[in-house]
Order: sequence, then structure tokens, then C-alpha cells
Amino acid sequence: MQATVQPISICPQHRDAVLKGLREQWPEEYKDDDPLLDTLVLTTGGTPVGAVSVLSEVCSPEPPETWVAALWVHPKHRRKGLATRLLTEAVVWSPHRPLYLWTEERILHETLFALGWVCVEDGRERQVFMWR
Repeated sequence: MQATVQPISICPQHRDAVLKGLREQWPEEYKDDDPLLDTLVLTTGGTPVGAVSVLSEVCSPEPPETWVAALWVHPKHRRKGLATRLLTEAVVWSPHRPLYLWTEERILHETLFALGWVCVEDGRERQVFMWR
């Protein structure tokens, strides 16, 4: 089945399903009624199965720091390259550079390096990557 990626503004009917998935993956970050303004939705067969949010920090210096704020793929659809597709689409879609993301999952390093991300902070609990 073909996967399609679109901004949430083009497919607002998927907002509740995406917000539910993000809340399951990131319960602390998605407590409130988040508007999901800068979110790409990945659908297969018209059903949302993943999303990526990109956030520019308002209080950051010029130019603003822009982060991949959340990445979610439904558990039944993982290990199929959909997260990689979402990250790739986010890089193309975001007008801001550099673009940052952080992860606690060291297993993702190889994938991120292969996609062109560079590790700029390798801490004990988390790693920060940058796309130029």
C-alpha cells in the first residue's frame, strides 16, 4: 500500500488520530490540545500511521533554532522505513537550517548518519544531531 505524506493543514481530518499517536508516544509533551501546526502526517490507505512535528523555538536567536520535536509511527507499521521517510520529508519541508533533533536511542545513529545527519552533542543520556 502506498504511503502519502502531507502537512496536517491539508488533511485536518487526521488531527485527532495523529494527536492520539503522539500522546501515546510522548505523553508528557502532548498533554494539552496541541494545534499541530507544523506537522507532517503519513497515511497508508487513507489512515494516519505516522507523523513528524517540526518546531522553531520562538525565544531562540536569529535565525531561530528548528527542531524535529516529535516523530511517531504506529507500532504495527514500524520497521518499514516510514520513520526514515518522515525524517526525509521533514528535512525537505522545513525552510529552516540548521535543523536539529535529539534522541536517547543510540540504535538510530547509523540511520541518521546515512540520511546525512551529523552528531553535534553526544551526551550520556541523549544525543543531538544536526542537518545543515
